[in-house]
Amino acid sequence: VPLLVCVALAVGLYFQWPASANTSVSWVVSKAPKGQKSLITLADGSRIFLNSASSISYPETFDTDKREIRLSGEAFFEIARNEKKPFIVYTGDVVTQVLGTSFNIEAFEGEATRVTVATGKVQVEVASNATNVAPNQVILIPGQQAVYDEAQGLSSVQVDPQPFMAWKSHTLYFDNSSLEEVAVHLERW
Repeated sequence: VPLLVCVALAVGLYFQWPASANTSVSWVVSKAPKGQKSLITLADGSRIFLNSASSISYPETFDTDKREIRLSGEAFFEIARNEKKPFIVYTGDVVTQVLGTSFNIEAFEGEATRVTVATGKVQVEVASNATNVAPNQVILIPGQQAVYDEAQGLSSVQVDPQPFMAWKSHTLYFDNSSLEEVAVHLERW
């Protein structure tokens, strides 16, 4: 009888255990090489415009409570609104969270990370393992930009968002840029 109880318990646990616990999540990696751009449409209807020399990775299927991706480089996001599943973008030490909005993230290695909001509201936070320079979180509305630099921390400024998003329409803006900064952008372009 004890053996029969153990077998029945094992079978019961097997069928009660969530199927997702036994499977690992597969991640998709999308890249836009130098000189190219790409458009990725996610299963939830969100669209990501990936700039040249950039890449994103995301799970084939999102978690039940959040939508997470990782970005290296620059992308413009048009996020489908879903208040029950926040959209989270990880770029180095910076975490950007939204419910539904459009915004640009520029996060190239060795450069300051910039999050510029076109529509909606975005929360930008510096990961806890990064520098403790205050503030470590800002809320942005349209026309605002968060800038994170390891040496100076996180700050927010008022900007015209158009120049930061013009790359989508094949336009580059340079205003008070050094020749070195222009060369870096042109090389990616």
